[in-house]
Amino acid sequence: MIPLSVRSAYSLLEGVDQPETWVTTAKNRKITALALTDRNSLAGIVPFVQAARTCGIQPVVGLTLTREASDPGLVLLVRHADGWRAVCRGLSAWRAGEYQQGMQFIAEAAESLVALAGSAPWLTEALKIPAWRKDKGLLYARLVPESLQRQQLLAAARRNDIPCVAANDAIAIDGKGWNAHKVVRAMSLQTTVHRLQPEALASPHAHLLTSEEVARLYPWEDAVAHTHRIAESCQFIPSLGQPVFPRFPGDAAPEEILTQRAMAGLTWRYRSMIPAEAQQRTRRELDVINTMGYASYFLIVHEIVKEAVHRGIPVLGRGSAANSTVAYALGITHVDPVAHHLFFERFLNPERLDPPDIDLDLPWNRRTEILDFVLQRFGEDHVALIGAFQTFKARGLFREIGLALGIPPDQVKKFTRQLPRGSLEQMESALASDHPVYRSMAVDRPPWRGMMQVAQRLAGLPHHFGIHPCGIAVAGCPIRDRVAVVPSPSGWPATDAAMGPAEDLGLIKIDLLGNRSMGALCDALEVLGQRDPADPEAGLPPEMAMADPETQNLIARGDTVGCFYIESPSMRGVLKRLDCRDFETLVAASSIIRPGVNQGGLMDAFIRRHRGEEEVSYPDPRLQPFLRETHGILVYQEQVIQTAAAVAGMSLGQADLLRRAMGKKRHHEDMRVHEEQFLKGAIAGGMPMEQARALWLQIMSFAGYAFCKAHSASFARLSFQMTWLRAHHPALFFANVLNHQGGYYPPQVYVDQARSHGITLLPPCIVTGRWQTEMVDRHTIRMGLQWVRHLNQETVARIVARRPFHDWRDLLRRVELHHETAAMLVLSGASDFLQPPVTAAIRRQRLWEIEFNHGSHEAHVPTLNLFAEAGAAPPHESYLDDEPVTRRIQRELEAMGLALAEHPLRLYRQRLLAQATPFVSARRIGRLGDGQSAVCVGLPVARKSLLTNKGEPMAFLTLSDRTGLIEIILFPWIIQHIGARLKHEGPWLVDGTMNQGSLIVERVSWLDAQDGEASSG
Repeated sequence: MIPLSVRSAYSLLEGVDQPETWVTTAKNRKITALALTDRNSLAGIVPFVQAARTCGIQPVVGLTLTREASDPGLVLLVRHADGWRAVCRGLSAWRAGEYQQGMQFIAEAAESLVALAGSAPWLTEALKIPAWRKDKGLLYARLVPESLQRQQLLAAARRNDIPCVAANDAIAIDGKGWNAHKVVRAMSLQTTVHRLQPEALASPHAHLLTSEEVARLYPWEDAVAHTHRIAESCQFIPSLGQPVFPRFPGDAAPEEILTQRAMAGLTWRYRSMIPAEAQQRTRRELDVINTMGYASYFLIVHEIVKEAVHRGIPVLGRGSAANSTVAYALGITHVDPVAHHLFFERFLNPERLDPPDIDLDLPWNRRTEILDFVLQRFGEDHVALIGAFQTFKARGLFREIGLALGIPPDQVKKFTRQLPRGSLEQMESALASDHPVYRSMAVDRPPWRGMMQVAQRLAGLPHHFGIHPCGIAVAGCPIRDRVAVVPSPSGWPATDAAMGPAEDLGLIKIDLLGNRSMGALCDALEVLGQRDPADPEAGLPPEMAMADPETQNLIARGDTVGCFYIESPSMRGVLKRLDCRDFETLVAASSIIRPGVNQGGLMDAFIRRHRGEEEVSYPDPRLQPFLRETHGILVYQEQVIQTAAAVAGMSLGQADLLRRAMGKKRHHEDMRVHEEQFLKGAIAGGMPMEQARALWLQIMSFAGYAFCKAHSASFARLSFQMTWLRAHHPALFFANVLNHQGGYYPPQVYVDQARSHGITLLPPCIVTGRWQTEMVDRHTIRMGLQWVRHLNQETVARIVARRPFHDWRDLLRRVELHHETAAMLVLSGASDFLQPPVTAAIRRQRLWEIEFNHGSHEAHVPTLNLFAEAGAAPPHESYLDDEPVTRRIQRELEAMGLALAEHPLRLYRQRLLAQATPFVSARRIGRLGDGQSAVCVGLPVARKSLLTNKGEPMAFLTLSDRTGLIEIILFPWIIQHIGARLKHEGPWLVDGTMNQGSLIVERVSWLDAQDGEASSG
């Protein structure tokens, strides 16, 4: 029997196997054809077809239309191209809830489809379509074993002379998948497996049936024979790998238009002094681009960039596209490939099969403008967001499985919080280790053992549908002719298929990324009057920032919190060790912290060589020309390609295929072929076998994690711009970083950094303040009303429109405020300016009035209870009270989640003084050398947990005190004593030894907010 109703994991929270798994299982069972018919989805078709081609099995393309979970549905199998367009358009309407229109699309191409009705009502519906009513080979009654509706369906089929077909619903490749199916159904319905109703589940026979099961469950020979006839008639496979580009107006070919624009762009970039190499490279790149058929792709991206610049929106082309002089000439990228020795083959070469990929960064708050332009420019039917599938991740998967199995939530939470982060394989390795943290978890006993078994089946499967964070799809034909389109929360249409399959089906993918640092820079330069609408780099020449001594000094000190790409703890540490001051070093610094360079001591070797502490050497003299800039060490992906070309005699295109294979960790057999090619070429070039193998292993360990130099260079430019802004306009810098809420750290860190750099932070203000945070003067910031909890932008607009107010009561009369919002305006200090000077007593009176007017039973009662001291009546305004700084910190944290008056650590001052310990501040700790001891205290603001090569947990933490940030490292031996307290939010008291700017922790204790006592671990 040919399985004609298979549902993969793309039948979300129903199927439990990937399309590829179905295909390989069918091949192993000698099944010659297989139909994929996911419920209301075509998302799995491309991987299904690709796997079927590889395994030599005939793929039958289809789907199942259903209106509800218990609906047996209508299976549609595609015979011809018209049928594929019909199911794409029909499913698009179906997912939008337009069922009648969806069926109309299906009816218009009914001759190109085979329909299998799973119930009598569906058979009746299908018989309304003339083509299916007339042609007895296009409509069948689908018989499912032990279905409650089978007898009614058989009777309806006999009445209408409709043949029956054996088409068992299959949601798992074998019976073992039944438990996993029950678990995901319970997840979907937010219940437990014990409470599931029978109609919520597939039949116990919903798997690939054996021949014995077929004979027992389907005694009708014709029903089984029909499966073969149907498969033979459904030979259609959607064309893959053929992009369909939009047409451009005019008679000129895209290749001609691109050539004209690129050559004109060279004049724009280089003025009258165009380097000969740039001209030669551009012509050579154009030959490759035009020959490979990608001229239209470049023109699409150029149209977007031109429009963005026209609107005064800066654009940053990043990634490997910055290796292209054509992209540079068109203004898509801003790194000169000639000047920085970047080569085109890393981006595109004739031996590459997949299309090029150009990513554009835009200010995050103006990205929607460009999305709207793309929609208008290329047509609503030709543009869509790209769908994405969020998959089951290890820790979250265990939590959901535990709840679905009915394990009490508190037990599930306690168990999953102890699990290590990472993939399921890493988690299993860690749990199998003898580490004390995991030894007591009893993962080999119920119920945790059962959870692990289910997790092994579900890990990596799609969990729910979402939207790609930055990808859009453009096509030269209506997108619904190629792929189904579904509604998205933003109102934009989105592809039912994920990024890779959407590209395979002919759609052109362009990544438009929202960049918060670009938004902050753009807004700041507008305030300074330096924003040139015609400048695609935000009106601040990066070259000016690179040459600025103050900017260089900040980078060299690692004082770069908030400066885009160079603010993480590891990055700031490397900058200090390198004494980084120039562009090339910053580009390298962005790459050497990557795992590929960092492991094996290569990062330390780079730093020593950069500082002149170690002699530079090269793995082979032929590598010296391109490894000179990185002191003889492989740092960039481009250098991997150059190495393979220089040593093994590969073309740059072949070498890039090798680099890509390593990066994607392809099949072992593919890697063996690449290894043989590399070694054979290296030996032919005169390198001894032992040396060639050593170089191959070095490349292998590095390439999968290496960084693209062009990408690093693109981001380094923006990092210099942001650092220049911080060096010369710190108040404006921090105001805009806070406004755009982007960065590695939580907002409190940027507030603390601003304060520690001598900037005064004023609370939000009803009288003069706005939604966003603003610079008052060079040393003062006024926090925006956006930080006040429970206050939305619409309410702020009403407040601004109705200003000025006579006093607090006038505001309450003229602006409708929820009582919680009013309380937060008082606690944040935003109402202080209505009646200066405001004392703590006046704030208490205002809070009392809010509660009195709204009734204590429904009013928000602040946890600080600031008005409790006054008793039953409001305090008299003459009652003055100097507010302690700790009280101000508390109310600011209550109202804004931020402490402006002082660092939040001030709340623990008395308790810390009681420790009688001479703590080393963040400012002082940077002066300590390796091996020196220090005791520090701080609040955790960033954490990064990982597993060592032995599968043991370790962690990097950033602590914050009033002078700055302290980086600490927790090795496995101390993690075992900490356990769940790794997530403790109160002050950490750590004692340890310095190593390369970080504190290696040897002892740790915490202050608990509840009782103020220190506890040790």
